[in-house]
Amino acid sequence: MVAKGHADPTRASLPTHSALDEFLRLFLRSVEGQPDGYRPVLDGPRLASEHGWPEAFSQALFDSAFGRRLIEPYQPRPKLVRWRVSRRGREWLATPIDTVTAPGPHEP
Repeated sequence: MVAKGHADPTRASLPTHSALDEFLRLFLRSVEGQPDGYRPVLDGPRLASEHGWPEAFSQALFDSAFGRRLIEPYQPRPKLVRWRVSRRGREWLATPIDTVTAPGPHEP
């Protein structure tokens, strides 16, 4: 049993299901396909064009992935920041969408 106001730690290990998940999977697969890392300003518009999304939607997916810790920054060189799929993101991608559960009524 979990104390009121506290999420079950076993369920908190992976992000919960979202309406954006199908799009987020496409986004993360595209990030994985960037050998030099993802650059939001340069790669976002290209990604949007490839998938027929508005550019703002590409940014929304980036923000969602960042907020859910599915991507992480890294520095291939000093003063150069790129983004890649995090360990958590790789685990999330490996989990079928139908097995990721939604939070209960008292969970954040």
